[in-house]
Amino acid sequence: MRRPEGDPGGGRSPWAEIVGGILEEARRRAGKGPALALRLEQLGVVGERGERYSESSISNWIRGRAKPPAEVVLAAAQAADISLDDRLGIGRQASGLEQQLAEVRDELARQRRQTSAVEARLEELAAHVGSGGSAPKASTGSGGAEAGVLRDIDELVAQVARVGERLGRPAAEPSGISYADQAASPAERIARKVGALEARLAEVAGMVGAPYGGYPAAPGPSATIDQQCEWAVEVMGMIRHQLVEVAARAERIGRESGRARPTAERDRAADGGR
Repeated sequence: MRRPEGDPGGGRSPWAEIVGGILEEARRRAGKGPALALRLEQLGVVGERGERYSESSISNWIRGRAKPPAEVVLAAAQAADISLDDRLGIGRQASGLEQQLAEVRDELARQRRQTSAVEARLEELAAHVGSGGSAPKASTGSGGAEAGVLRDIDELVAQVARVGERLGRPAAEPSGISYADQAASPAERIARKVGALEARLAEVAGMVGAPYGGYPAAPGPSATIDQQCEWAVEVMGMIRHQLVEVAARAERIGRESGRARPTAERDRAADGGR
């Protein structure tokens, strides 16, 4: 089988395709090869002996017969006002799962800040108890530690659910868990919501074969709200780390599925549409 002209290796790398496209577009905008070579010379880009590049050199670069110097590609893009970011895909809009990964990383950073706040609260309690004084009362308002933890759990559940939706599995309330039982105490609500979060991650992680679990056991009935919050923060930190791997695997599955679909369609067309 005869290979296409300019493809001596039977296939060009993605980078070679990008470079060839940039130079071809630069030549088109310049009018012809000699005009592009002149523009390169004006930008100080010339051959090893200081000579202007020839039209055949430019043609060989475009066809992939030779590899151009990096300065040629940069100067050609500058001369033709071509955005390298656009050609390299740097400025493209991130996919949904890539955005999800970014959200998880942001949440991990916020989680670290919250963990520091909980640790500071525990140190404050320990200092009061150690000095023989009474422990300061924990805030129970909207700014209390438990309110923030409950809010963070809801946000993390939503992140896990979004990954599941992109895998074709809309979130469903785990059976046997009253997810919004406002009659329960704050500690009970935290425990129930953490249980729902663990169940939801287990469902999504199982779809992509990602590891999950290994979380610490919940504190006992006599645990304080601060101990309950500290436990929930630790579990959420582990789940966020696991969710990064889950989302990454889901992204790979999505890309592979996208590549396989056109192949399947071609196979059906070749088979007469059956």
